[in-house]
Amino acid sequence: WGLFTDVIYMDVEGDKSNTRDFSIGNGGIPAGTSADLTLDLKGTVWTIAGQYRVVSDPAWTVDALAGARMLDVNPTLGWTITGNLGPITPPGRTGSKEVDQTVWDGIVGAKGRYAFGDSRRWFLPFYGDIGTGESDLTWQAAGGVGYAFQWGEVIALWRYIDYKFKSDRQLEDLTMNGPMFGVRFSW
Repeated sequence: WGLFTDVIYMDVEGDKSNTRDFSIGNGGIPAGTSADLTLDLKGTVWTIAGQYRVVSDPAWTVDALAGARMLDVNPTLGWTITGNLGPITPPGRTGSKEVDQTVWDGIVGAKGRYAFGDSRRWFLPFYGDIGTGESDLTWQAAGGVGYAFQWGEVIALWRYIDYKFKSDRQLEDLTMNGPMFGVRFSW
């Protein structure tokens, strides 16, 4: 028996600006528009679960797990749009929209590793879960490669997390994926 927990914190921001002049055929029209957009995404994903070792031999370990995952996400979209029609410059439009959403879901899944090679120092770690609750569906998968030393392990994985929200929520879906690197110390 054991306890498993995992926390992800994110704070990412991006912006995009573009200007467009209008034309008909090859002739320019004295009109144009500019738009500046910014997106700021802050959030936390916390998974906590109990686990039970169902397979344990020198090459394979597999743990079944059951628990909960919380997603607290806060995306903010800001915009500024300006334009002109020749010498006429109408007032610009500026605004922002912020969503603050927290959902809890029950999850079930499995995690483990397959060790290979003569010394079994190389291994393939894996993780997968699926769940529902305040979201319609959430699932997560991770896989990669690791190497064991006497003092611990070094691991590199690719992780993918997906959420499909219920129709009454402000967000429809959310997908996060990317590399993970870790070091585990043993004593």
